Amino acid sequence: MAGKWLVAGGLILVLLQAQAPQQNPRAVQFGRVRISNYERYTGERNLKARTFRLQLFRSPQRPVRIEAPDQYLVIEANQLQAQLGYSERNEPELQQAVAEQGVVVRYARPQPFSRLNARARKATYNAKQSTLTLEGDVYLEAEDDAYYTVARNHDRLIVYLGEETQRVEAFASQRDGEPQGELIITPKQKQ
Repeated sequence: MAGKWLVAGGLILVLLQAQAPQQNPRAVQFGRVRISNYERYTGERNLKARTFRLQLFRSPQRPVRIEAPDQYLVIEANQLQAQLGYSERNEPELQQAVAEQGVVVRYARPQPFSRLNARARKATYNAKQSTLTLEGDVYLEAEDDAYYTVARNHDRLIVYLGEETQRVEAFASQRDGEPQGELIITPKQKQ
């Protein structure tokens, strides 16, 4: 099988074209997962687990952006660590992402309907658990078939993405022993 040599962080990796992320100038494509707008990166490959771990840093103009359309997810941040691998159906997927500094997350699933827009200092996405954990000055606007949700001023917030309706766990920041976070959940009117 033909391969490409890739120098990443002092490591020399052989990327097999049939399995490895495809590399274009300033973009990485792995199945339908696309990572763009990075200035520099490091990477390593685990042959036994069939995974690729990348650490990417923003370009001077824009934050690093990862798009995983099959997982309904877009994440932008100044620094991004991504683990790419294969699903149980042997399809390329984003298995995990850790985004830091100036994080913006968008999630839009059509069925069952679920949408969210969030900002935080750090975000961790875990595909296996279908969770998104947001940390540091969290702001979230979310919607599903039954509710609108707004969360502000939380230290940490966990969103369970794979459920029929969004489940959110919020951990408020504290000032002088008093919680400062705000969580507003508004039921939608039934038609």
